[in-house]
Amino acid sequence: MIAVWLSAVSIGAGYCFGAIVGLVFYERHREVRRKKRAKEALGTDSVLQASSVSLESGGFGSWLIEKAIQFSVDEHNLPPSLLKAGSYGFSKKACLFERAGINRVLTGDGYACARIYFSVGGLLVGGLLGACFSLLLAAIGSIVGAIWGWGRLSRAIKEEARCRALSAEQQFSQMIEVIVLGLNSGMSFDKALLLYCDSFGGSLSEVAGSAQRQWAHSLIDRSEGLRQIARSYDSLLFDRFAENVIRSIRFGTSMAENLSLLAVEARSIRKGKLEERVAKAPVKMMLPVATLILPAMLMLVMGPIMLDLMEGI
Repeated sequence: MIAVWLSAVSIGAGYCFGAIVGLVFYERHREVRRKKRAKEALGTDSVLQASSVSLESGGFGSWLIEKAIQFSVDEHNLPPSLLKAGSYGFSKKACLFERAGINRVLTGDGYACARIYFSVGGLLVGGLLGACFSLLLAAIGSIVGAIWGWGRLSRAIKEEARCRALSAEQQFSQMIEVIVLGLNSGMSFDKALLLYCDSFGGSLSEVAGSAQRQWAHSLIDRSEGLRQIARSYDSLLFDRFAENVIRSIRFGTSMAENLSLLAVEARSIRKGKLEERVAKAPVKMMLPVATLILPAMLMLVMGPIMLDLMEGI
């Protein structure tokens, strides 16, 4: 029985190693072909736009999103019916994609391909892990892995939208302070916003600068541009910023005073979130302490006692 189990584990390990090696070489070859096809089909600007997307979440979730963006540029031979099933609900998540900053580089086919491939990968991994114990666990692991892979991309995009909003909130107070300084110096709102975009980096300055250039060239009106900035982030602060500016311009109220109060509120909200994260830190430390430090301490304390008992026996 032990020999059979060891053989199964060895075969599974060999299969995983071969799959990983093959995947590495396949990805390298595919990257070269992708860049060549993308330059011919979409042009150099589109390729640079897809490759220059900066993700805030990091880790495995960012890798999944990058693969989905890569699938949006690559050619794929999946059946249209399978792509249609994989892209179900894509149009309903347009707001989520915009808040994650990937709405211009992620297509429905790329989203569908990523979900399908991740689902197949989860099925294989879950099946192999379950096969180490029994056929029943292999079947259960395959089902669970497929479901996990199917929904993992959506969860990664939601996490990216959340991290992007947190990063923008850290820059929000700085933007408001620069705008208020410009308004108090006699600048118009457009000039003050442009001053911030030209002086500071980050995703917020890029989004605000893009919206400002659009209404400066009369592509959209200022109200729509401000609401576009607010839609780019999952944060109520940007909604209040847009409404305050629109109301001040429409009714002639003091914009600098309203924005100063909003900056104070933004700093207090950020301080509250930091205090909440600090309060949660001890709770998060309980798991590594219980799994790593506590067993070592028990072995250190109980080790000599157990040795004395064994010598007495």
